[in-house]
Amino acid sequence: MKGATDRPCAFRSIATMATALFLMVSGGYAQKKITYEDDILPIFESACLNCHNADKKKGDLDLSNFSGIMAGGAGGEVADPGEGAASILYGTITHTLEPFMPPRGDKLSKKDADLIRDWINGGMLENKSSKAKKPSGPKIAKLDVDPSAKPEGPPPMPEHLNLEPAVTSTRNTVVNDMACSPWAPLLAITGQKQILLYNTDTLQLAAILPFPEGFPETLSFHPTGKYLTAGGGVPGKSGATYTWDITSGKMLMSNGREFDSVLAASLRLDLGGVALGGPSRLIKLWDTQTGEEIKAIKKHTDWVTALSYSPDGVLLTTGDRNGGAWVWEAGTGNEFHSLRGHTGGITAVAWRADSNIVGTASEDGQVIFWEMNNGGQVKKFTAHGGGALSLDYARTGEFVTSGRNREVKIWKSDFTLKKSLTGFSEMVVETAITHDGKRIFTADWNGVIEAWDANTFETLGQLSGNPPRIADRISVLQQDLEAAPGATAAARKALETAEKGVRTAESALAEVTTSVAEQKKQVSALEKETAQFALALSETNTSLDTLGKTIREELSSALTQAQRRSEEHNALIASATVEVQAIAITPLEEREQRLIRELQQLREAAEAQQGDAALKQKVTEAAMKLADHQSVLAKMRLKMTQAESKLTTLQKLTAAIASSESEARSQLQQSNEQLQILSSSRSDITRNMAAAKSSLASANKQLVIRQAALKKAEEHLSSQQKALTAPAAELQRAHNFEEKLKENLKFWRAAQVNAKALVVTSKRDTLKAQQEQETSALESKTRELGTSRSDLSSLEARKATLQAQLEELSVDLASLKQSIAARKPLLEDAERESKDLQNRYLELSK
Repeated sequence: MKGATDRPCAFRSIATMATALFLMVSGGYAQKKITYEDDILPIFESACLNCHNADKKKGDLDLSNFSGIMAGGAGGEVADPGEGAASILYGTITHTLEPFMPPRGDKLSKKDADLIRDWINGGMLENKSSKAKKPSGPKIAKLDVDPSAKPEGPPPMPEHLNLEPAVTSTRNTVVNDMACSPWAPLLAITGQKQILLYNTDTLQLAAILPFPEGFPETLSFHPTGKYLTAGGGVPGKSGATYTWDITSGKMLMSNGREFDSVLAASLRLDLGGVALGGPSRLIKLWDTQTGEEIKAIKKHTDWVTALSYSPDGVLLTTGDRNGGAWVWEAGTGNEFHSLRGHTGGITAVAWRADSNIVGTASEDGQVIFWEMNNGGQVKKFTAHGGGALSLDYARTGEFVTSGRNREVKIWKSDFTLKKSLTGFSEMVVETAITHDGKRIFTADWNGVIEAWDANTFETLGQLSGNPPRIADRISVLQQDLEAAPGATAAARKALETAEKGVRTAESALAEVTTSVAEQKKQVSALEKETAQFALALSETNTSLDTLGKTIREELSSALTQAQRRSEEHNALIASATVEVQAIAITPLEEREQRLIRELQQLREAAEAQQGDAALKQKVTEAAMKLADHQSVLAKMRLKMTQAESKLTTLQKLTAAIASSESEARSQLQQSNEQLQILSSSRSDITRNMAAAKSSLASANKQLVIRQAALKKAEEHLSSQQKALTAPAAELQRAHNFEEKLKENLKFWRAAQVNAKALVVTSKRDTLKAQQEQETSALESKTRELGTSRSDLSSLEARKATLQAQLEELSVDLASLKQSIAARKPLLEDAERESKDLQNRYLELSK
């Protein structure tokens, strides 16, 4: 492959020698220059000038004169010396680029198109006396944009660029500069002979841009965020600036030819100019369209250490190692303001997004903000003792600084301190803040690059300023991925053990919960029973109180009254009995019998002695005496009957009273018996309630014990669940880590394929360019051969020379044909390999 690669160089040498030989030959077509006036204008007159003349200038392009074609059209220059096949002019007339020219009708003949291409390759000569113009190098079309307006479409980000480092080393080196995109989540970092682009959201490497020569010293994004300009070089030897398209990674242009490294550089808003400075103490302004230096400003007395165009492209601020700072008109380079205030070297210059204020940081520790109306100071303060080393603005107006005191400070838009970050082991030499002000990035003296949250002030991670090769990344990822399943399995086992503990704790908690529920049911039943006993006791006490009151008040009163009446009647009966007993009716009756016997005896005697008057008198007296006695006896008997009747009445009444008393006593006894029953029932209820209360107290005590056990079980479960968190998190972390490893491995494998695809594609493009160049050379040589043959037939005197020339050209033709034939399979292989790798990369990137 090396030989095949070297062959084009050999063929180019042959072609160069052949061309030199032709130029040395006197006369003939080989000496003829292709010029605008003699060769190109006639072609334009026949095909182009109807539209592209001084009067019409369609597309703002005038092809009727040499200055018009050199000025280009509305889209910029149409051709650059030495770039015939790559020029816009050649592409439009061959219908490989739009708009096709001419727009109607057939395209130019191949002969005319090739002649125009060769004219461009030959230096775009105006006439025979003109000298060939040197190519100005890569250029970029000018822009007309509003710097305050967000560009249309998504923010510019790298798209499938190379992630293979150009250089790797064993240790980090100090970061010379960092810059954040004004619109996109993108951070640019100077590395060793390369520029690193990181996604500020994911902290993932987004692209690596090889620095062409030496080391990058300074970085700045264009206000649109689409372009990145870097300056640097080899100290004491050479320096330049380079500008890339961020999305494609294509280097668009290079400006500056310094004899020392470029320390500060900036690209103007309209893309028309680049400003740079360094040890030469000069501010140099370069025109990006011509690739020429247009002005060198001699004002600084020491190295130019910082400079920046304002976002609106109107002004340019510069600062030097001696503390001098100026503002210049960007277009003319005329002095606009002299910024006097620093006593130490200027370390950083940063514009606010509205271009009205610019900030300068200095080794004197001061940060000063200047307004552009009169160049006065808006704010001046000591930011860092020992010296301020960096300053960067966000679009929000917030800014960040760092200093030799190992502090990083985040400031609000009103210049008040938001947060001071300390604890850095080394001084932070560079800082950058994202366009939205949400994140800041710091780089210390040891090359340690850290990302910080600008609101929580927490560290988000580290970025590598010395990324490893893709193959090394893949090797490490494969090793980590091989070990990852073991860690995941161990984490899963630990989680399963913890889950088992949780399940055991849940089971124990369920048992205790059931036990507590049952105990609560028992306590509830006992409380209900105790309540029922309390209700029954209350009702019994109420009944006892009512019955006792009835006994005390009603029955006792009735019994007492019956007893009193019985006593009263008994007293009356006793009195009546005494009264009856006091009537001596028996002696009277005995006397009555005695008087009757005496009367009978007297009558018998009188009958016997009828005549006895005395006896008759005695009979009369005895009869009268009996009558009187019987009268008395009758009275006594009546009195006794009355007394006995009264006694009988009293006795009957007493019996009724006794019956009433007996009934009252019976009722009282029944009530007492009922009272005794209620009292006994109350005693039973009281005893049962006491037993129920005792059981309830015991049940409550048991409930407290079980509730304590429940709390302990809950605490144990909570402890087990908390213990589950760590292994679950560890398993998730291990799983995430394993998945992240897989994603990273897939990403870096795709990046590896992409890197190879980019190399092969570059190789293909090189081969293609060589093929086109040598095909063009072959066609040119063929034309020259035809001319030489014509000249050979007409100039017999020079036959020998031309014959020799013809033989050499024939050899060149054979060599070129052989080279083209040999390169054709290489080109086909490169095309095929490029397509295969690109397809593989796209598949891996999905």
